[in-house]
Amino acid sequence: MKKVALILALALLAGALLYAVARMPRMGDAGSPDKTYAVPRYIERGLEEAGNRSIPNDVFLNYRAYDTMAGVVALFAALCGAMVVLDRGRRGSSMAGFDRRGVSSSVMLRTIAIVLVPLTVMFAAFVSLMGVNTLGYSLQSGTMIGGAIILLTLVFSLLETSRRLRPGLAVAFESAGLAMFLAVGLLGVVLGAHFLTLSLPGFAGKNVQVERAIMMYVLDLGIGVSAAGIITSVIFSLMREGEFEQ
Repeated sequence: MKKVALILALALLAGALLYAVARMPRMGDAGSPDKTYAVPRYIERGLEEAGNRSIPNDVFLNYRAYDTMAGVVALFAALCGAMVVLDRGRRGSSMAGFDRRGVSSSVMLRTIAIVLVPLTVMFAAFVSLMGVNTLGYSLQSGTMIGGAIILLTLVFSLLETSRRLRPGLAVAFESAGLAMFLAVGLLGVVLGAHFLTLSLPGFAGKNVQVERAIMMYVLDLGIGVSAAGIITSVIFSLMREGEFEQ
């Protein structure tokens, strides 16, 4: 009976989705709402209304900031679920037993990692800072930093890297995106504006654009830091899980 109910529910969902797709405008239709209203407004008034020269950032961090925050919440919830499955409580319980391979990485690999990791972090910072007014985006920079940490882990061992990246620091990184979205949103409410508004009361003229740019970069930076923390934590947990299974 449960299988029948599940199949019927999936069939109803599929029917609703197919109906919605059938009602959508055809791709390339010049009269569709996105081409007659949304896109022209983003291009013509994006800098004035959102305060950023980068149209993608205007959309992600201003016009559709609620959607972006929902995505950050979904990522954080997925991370929490993954940590529960991988049993985060094992952290620190038997770290002395990790990396008992007895064979250290070569001097060449260590040298390459020492050179590449700082360069990767510097390039990630450049991408993040350029994202304020260009097509750069902190999500990519966070992914780069996460990749650099993974490289350190593979070359210098999980134990050595974990000693330098404390669990408390990882938790702060993971929750940075959600925390910054909530902080910006509540700041608007406290100052008498709407939640997650980037147009705070008391600013006028060019100060409005500066204030919006700063707020958008705070949100963007939170996403990048959160991405780095999530990637690092998941990889660390998977590697620890592998050690426990051996």
